[in-house]
Amino acid sequence: MLVLKKLELKNFEVLFNLMLLGAKDRFVTVKTNELAKILGKSQQSASLYLSKLEKDGYIQRTVEREGTSVKLTQKGVDLLVTVYLLLRNELEESPTTINMEGKVFSGLGEGAYYMSLQGYREQFVKKLGFDPYPGTLNVRLDNRYVKEREKLNEYRNFGIKIEGFSNGVRTYGSLWCFHAFVEGIRGAVVIIERTHYDIDVVEIISQYNLRKELNLKDGDRVKISVFI
Repeated sequence: MLVLKKLELKNFEVLFNLMLLGAKDRFVTVKTNELAKILGKSQQSASLYLSKLEKDGYIQRTVEREGTSVKLTQKGVDLLVTVYLLLRNELEESPTTINMEGKVFSGLGEGAYYMSLQGYREQFVKKLGFDPYPGTLNVRLDNRYVKEREKLNEYRNFGIKIEGFSNGVRTYGSLWCFHAFVEGIRGAVVIIERTHYDIDVVEIISQYNLRKELNLKDGDRVKISVFI
């Protein structure tokens, strides 16, 4: 899982404990000696872990007289959610994922337009936990996975609904999202109420530019895991 290779186990432990201290949604004051006790490490080691997390973009940090003020970045929260989804899938008894494969292709550019609409973006941030990159990754599935794609339509009421809205000029329809991984990168498959694509196509959003992050070009194959 690509995203998990980016963070060493001990640094993940620090990130997890910072979340428990309240650093997911706000800055919290963290004294390195207290963090060291939680981790069972030296104060110097705790400081080094915080420095590495900051350098790698997983936390924001300011050093103050009372201690170090820390808040998780979106990147840090994203990694914790990724681990949560993986654990949920492995520990729950019933199947919770749909696996598919297909080839990347270029769409008509509509994804960038729709992802930039504030009426959708605000809901993505609130309900999915990330602000999507303005565009979708379009994947045309192999024939043997079309039935799996059809299941997403059947299960859409179990997905995360993004309400339609009107801007006074035009009305935009509702969307349904499912948390997903594309080659180990977290995102979401979007089921659009009104789409011009056939049932063999999936559209994926992410906070990352997936083409750039995964070095993809048209025709490249990708694996997708969708969480129900």
